[in-house]
Amino acid sequence: MDAYSRISTRRTPQSEQADERQVPNSAGGYTFTLDAEARIRRFLVLGTDGATYYTSAADLTKDNAKLVIDFAKADGARLADIILEISEAGRAPKQNPTLFAYAIAVSFGSDDSRRYALSKFNQIVRTGTHLFIFCRYVQQFRGWGRGLRDAVAGWYQDKSPDSLAYQMVKYRQREGWSHGDVLRRAHPGPDNVSAMHHALFNWALGKDVGNQVPQLIEAFHSAQQGELPQWIVGVQAGLSWEMLPDAALNAPSVWQELIFKGIPMTALIRQLPRLTHLGVTRSHRERIVNQLTNPERLKKARIHPVNVLVALRTYASGHSARGESTWSPDRHIIDALDEAYYRSFEFVEPTNKRILLALDVSGSMTAPAGAPTSE
Repeated sequence: MDAYSRISTRRTPQSEQADERQVPNSAGGYTFTLDAEARIRRFLVLGTDGATYYTSAADLTKDNAKLVIDFAKADGARLADIILEISEAGRAPKQNPTLFAYAIAVSFGSDDSRRYALSKFNQIVRTGTHLFIFCRYVQQFRGWGRGLRDAVAGWYQDKSPDSLAYQMVKYRQREGWSHGDVLRRAHPGPDNVSAMHHALFNWALGKDVGNQVPQLIEAFHSAQQGELPQWIVGVQAGLSWEMLPDAALNAPSVWQELIFKGIPMTALIRQLPRLTHLGVTRSHRERIVNQLTNPERLKKARIHPVNVLVALRTYASGHSARGESTWSPDRHIIDALDEAYYRSFEFVEPTNKRILLALDVSGSMTAPAGAPTSE
């Protein structure tokens, strides 16, 4: 071979450095690097719960955890602002990376930066599930000092009794945590809370509270011990599908009542296979289609386009990922999900930057890849 033909200033093999700003990557080649803030944003949106072809999920997570910790130590307040921005804009399909980074933000850095991060608690930790995930993560980095206890206690104290009751009944236990577990750690103070708040705290701790709790708690207990009439009354009183006993979820009339009440968008999308199997999508097709394509509902629910796309592909397939359940897809529902997918992009803040989509067609890319799972 002509040795001179190997020298070029226009083409450089991937295995060689073409620019002094390039560094080695996991594939044995060279690539340009992102700055720390760009990497943080990428991690918050994409996460690292799946491996790449050359790097395991564990290694990716370890590298990104170090990145987030270093950023928190350097500028924890800025990290908290980025987390809040990504979270409120609904850019991430899953909240786990956001809550993981937030647990780091309140654990590392200066006293002022940690206090600032904790001041954003209720804006980032919005639901009971978020709270339980955060509690699991934060214990990996710190203990329950006064600042953390006050922030978590504020999550309970700042809500109205009805709002708090909804969170306590809908998200009773997740991630190995219950509200009783969290309350034992946070120790909410007696000041500036109502008697009904105290009754809810005692209810979560398993204590007898009589009839001092909001109506939703009473409806929950009645539904758990009753049958179809109590289930319907419970839904009318504000119970969501997660608050109902398993037997109630096989009753078409219960789902009909939930739809009439305006079932939340995420729950509606997830339950479409069940609704189709029970015949509810056929008998209430127009109402369901209208709810799926309603712009205000999509905006309020912060539905990420990726989650809608996954739901669309799963529903249209007619079977679950493991084949444990099957259904006959409704063409009108498929069209509604397709419309919801495109409309959901209206509520994702654009980057206003040019994006290159590059397709890798090398031999290593012939292995099949699974679609991301919805939260």
